[in-house]
Amino acid sequence: MKKFLLSFATAVMATFAASAATETFTCSSLGGANIQPMTDVTIGNAVTLSFAKGSGSNDPGYFNNGKDIRLYANNSMTVTAAEGYKVEKLVFTISDNSQLAAVSASLGTVAPQAQGDTQLTWTGDASKFTLSIGAKADFGTDTNKAGQLRFKAVEVTYSAGQGQTEPDEPETPTETPHYTVAEALDLISKGFEGDAQVTGVISEIQEVNTSFGNATYFIKDALTDEASLEVYRGYYLDGTKFTDANQIAVGGKVTVDGKLVNYNGTYEFTSGSKILEYTAPEVDPDQPDVPTEESVTFDFTKPSLFSADYSDEGESNDEYILDGESFTNDVVTISFAATEDASSKPRFYYGTGSNAGWTLRFYKDNTVTLACDEGYKLTSIKFNGTNLTGWTISNGALNGSTWTPEGTVNTVSFSKEATGSNPAIKTMTVYYAPTSSALTAIEAADSDAPVEYFNLQGIRVANPEGGIFIRRQGNTVTKVIR
Repeated sequence: MKKFLLSFATAVMATFAASAATETFTCSSLGGANIQPMTDVTIGNAVTLSFAKGSGSNDPGYFNNGKDIRLYANNSMTVTAAEGYKVEKLVFTISDNSQLAAVSASLGTVAPQAQGDTQLTWTGDASKFTLSIGAKADFGTDTNKAGQLRFKAVEVTYSAGQGQTEPDEPETPTETPHYTVAEALDLISKGFEGDAQVTGVISEIQEVNTSFGNATYFIKDALTDEASLEVYRGYYLDGTKFTDANQIAVGGKVTVDGKLVNYNGTYEFTSGSKILEYTAPEVDPDQPDVPTEESVTFDFTKPSLFSADYSDEGESNDEYILDGESFTNDVVTISFAATEDASSKPRFYYGTGSNAGWTLRFYKDNTVTLACDEGYKLTSIKFNGTNLTGWTISNGALNGSTWTPEGTVNTVSFSKEATGSNPAIKTMTVYYAPTSSALTAIEAADSDAPVEYFNLQGIRVANPEGGIFIRRQGNTVTKVIR
């Protein structure tokens, strides 16, 4: 919450008449940093403008690029005079009228509005009233867009005395809507962006960062489901920080409260969400689960992992061409190809801005292929990058940032279509599992086979410590505490 009390000397210009005072507040006096949410400003010592999100999707804010305060569709502004004063007139200087909404007042009168207006005027005799921003840009250049009121200054005329006052409405708790994972994914696919609560089962934990106190993980309605919802850098119970990586586990049931968004094709809770409820997964030592799924990650931000000829150091526009190259990580091989008609070839590219550093880039008439060794199948692939749309896929489907197969496959190819922005990918995490014949071979191993350890989500662990692990030796599988 940001509150600014502006002195007469530095932030307002005042001229006084016998019975009324006029003061002008200029938004640029708020400084050079964006402020969102913007909650209120006090003009001189007599009038306060208080901003509220209401039923809108976006919080009101101050934005330095336009030096203006912006109220969005279904936001509101409450004008309150200090005790013993009343407001007679407001004149807003509009900074951008391309999405100008209809503005209504609880008391007093808003002057008739028209397309192209550069001012908005309210007149009346009130000590407290509310201006409400309409849902659509009724007076903008495109009336189908969401409404806004953007102003760079406001002139306030007030005088001594008691004016009309709107009654204080009793506070009613607003209940955040609650969804399943499937419902949340469907809403996001239809353009929804806003606050929500979602209950699901943790299917993957990407990171628990105890330095910053947040975690990135994925939830599903059931672990056997294909689609998942990402929780990006969310906090622990009631917004407290994570202090231990073991505070959540795969299989745990969780209810998350936060803002759902579609971030460059990734359906997620954006950063800052919190866990409302968490139930740890049950562990039955008498019924050990045989690990059947593992994963490998191709990290394109570190080219040296792929070849000794590549360096992790780079400058803008540096690149390593990948046409005809292939690289193997455990049982998964990734390969790159470009047709003769391709104007650009797949490459590691060192960029700037939002895609700063090394990323994998591929273009029209390029193909990226991932294949498992014989005896294994692909179960899913998670992409971390931008522009994850406009692809032709040889099998299965891409939902947000996650690819899932149709049937049993051990090879999949991704090709860039002619339209749309080119992908910039930081990492690919490939999940795979043995086919039934491979599982049979594992179970047939003798008692002299090497010992392997896995965590409870089926990922091999080199040095098991501080938890419950699955121990496998040949055809013998047990759970152990290390």
